[in-house]
Amino acid sequence: MSAPEWRERRRGWSAAPLADAYDRRRFGSVLGQRKHKNDVTRVLKTMARHLPPEVRGEGGLVLDLPCGTGRLGGALAAAGYAVVGADLSREMLCQAVATAGSPNGMLCAEAERLPFTENFMWFQDSALASPCPGL
Repeated sequence: MSAPEWRERRRGWSAAPLADAYDRRRFGSVLGQRKHKNDVTRVLKTMARHLPPEVRGEGGLVLDLPCGTGRLGGALAAAGYAVVGADLSREMLCQAVATAGSPNGMLCAEAERLPFTENFMWFQDSALASPCPGL
């Protein structure tokens, strides 16, 4: 994808009307709610299988990337994880803070340019990561 195409796509993801209506449009129906529940279940099971014991569950630090509106981050926080959200859209981050809170922080960054010095273990769909020292 060319740089101008990427900028245009990024602009589309960052549109305030998109962020405001994103969850309602994608997950507001009965089928959408079922999809959300299935997504959360799948992610929690995947994390339970693949995360090292020291970061599993209560207090385990995870990066929700891209966090979008905080849909998965809120569920992970409810399951006891310490969640940091990252997204390239400030509008999506604002929505995430409004719906899921941000006790561990949110940052506006592209996945290729995250400001972390630790190694990360990446999960399916590049949606979640967890710091795993020694990788």
